[in-house]
Amino acid sequence: MASFFRSTVGDFLHMAVEVGMLHLTTSHASRGLDLKPDQQRAWLGQWSCLMDSLSEVVAIIPSASDWTLFLEYEIPGRRKRLDAVLLSDRGVIPIEFKVGEDTFRSADRWQLKEYCWNLRDFHRASSGLPIAPILVATASTALADTTGHSFSDDQRLLFDLIECGGAGLAAAIELASQALKTAGCLSVSPDAWDDSIFAPTPSIIESAQKIFAGHRVREINHAHSDITDITLVEIKNAIEQAKANEERIICFVTGVPGAGKTLVGLNAAYDSEMLAVAGGSICFATGNKPLREVLEKAVVRNHSSEVRNSLELAHKTGAPMRDVHEFARTTLLGQDAPPYHVVVFDEAQRVWDSAKLKDGLL
Repeated sequence: MASFFRSTVGDFLHMAVEVGMLHLTTSHASRGLDLKPDQQRAWLGQWSCLMDSLSEVVAIIPSASDWTLFLEYEIPGRRKRLDAVLLSDRGVIPIEFKVGEDTFRSADRWQLKEYCWNLRDFHRASSGLPIAPILVATASTALADTTGHSFSDDQRLLFDLIECGGAGLAAAIELASQALKTAGCLSVSPDAWDDSIFAPTPSIIESAQKIFAGHRVREINHAHSDITDITLVEIKNAIEQAKANEERIICFVTGVPGAGKTLVGLNAAYDSEMLAVAGGSICFATGNKPLREVLEKAVVRNHSSEVRNSLELAHKTGAPMRDVHEFARTTLLGQDAPPYHVVVFDEAQRVWDSAKLKDGLL
């Protein structure tokens, strides 16, 4: 499962903190992560806050005892973890804690919004589910604003961010639950949600294609366009052949450094015609972190100078792109079939064979 800890709210309320910490530290260690003292202190603070708050919530909403609580939920494909998530019979309540903080920083707000965008746009089990996020600064005395709670996105799935102090979390959860009720009755099983795969929605893929197609990044767009076009046509032909014959085909794109191999891969992943030919999602898997960062910043810079738009554009631009190591761990070793019809591997000469891959990731 993706989360470090999972239980019903009812079971959580009867669980000793020592047992909970054991679950969290064991899961943390199983992923090869080093546990720092401040992380354990944060978990203890979150546990205490959730224990007090959920006790109040269940007293007012008895059915909340059947909700599912996830702690340290790793969003598939994004390498980011939510502190806590409540999965109710109406939707998703992500909760991000800032333990010991008494103010709400802009960076923290955007962090939680990005997590919610990732759930909405890349998390298959959350597709179509309403999301009501809560940001908690545990040392703050702030109470949740009850004057109104509306959607913050065009899809009408993501509600406005609720901010509160630790003592106000119970009221914030009740407010989030009420907001989810207005969106209708939608539910998903806890197992399916926890084990969900990375699967970009059609709308986010279309947005990424439009942004990439309209960029004016000279550094990305200059290289050997004639050869690139010829290569892309051959790749499209191979995809059509694979579909017609119901087979798998591997295309090797070779060339000297600077010939435009990566450019071919990027165009293949972001090209709307290629997506139409593939008849499904395309993934660009790369271990080249500087490439991902340069591409994102360059494309975003040429589309917007506003902070908000830049953050949203960066989120959309990254839709087809995944870290190759995370892709291998979550996709190649999983039980479910990948959601992609075409996968582009950048720097493919570094890709391991199946035996080495399995040995290296397990």
